[in-house]
Amino acid sequence: MAALDLLREARQMLADESNWCQHHAVHPDGRGKSVLGALGYRFYVTDHPDTMAAVQLLARVIGRGSSIHDSVFVQGFNDTHGHAEVLELLDKAIALAESDAAKEPVAPPEPDVEPEPSWRNQLPC
Repeated sequence: MAALDLLREARQMLADESNWCQHHAVHPDGRGKSVLGALGYRFYVTDHPDTMAAVQLLARVIGRGSSIHDSVFVQGFNDTHGHAEVLELLDKAIALAESDAAKEPVAPPEPDVEPEPSWRNQLPC
């Protein structure tokens, strides 16, 4: 699932404030999730690349850029801001993902000429 889809699903889940919590990715009593919990972030280096991309988009909106600490900044935002601000963060990250997707380069057309042989093919056997 692409980062944009993950952000949209998290936004939909957290729209109801009773599904949102602070200070836990997933509340121990099951009473809600933080923005990271809603994305399915597990705090592992091996998190899915789409999940990591969604976290990076959220961090960019916060103004933190890309770093290995993106999840800390995003969770910190979740824990220090209100529900409406977290939803606004998700809305901005969704808009950023949509604009980034629109700017993805299109692959160049295939050349009509044969590529020049590599130097390895020109070595004597």
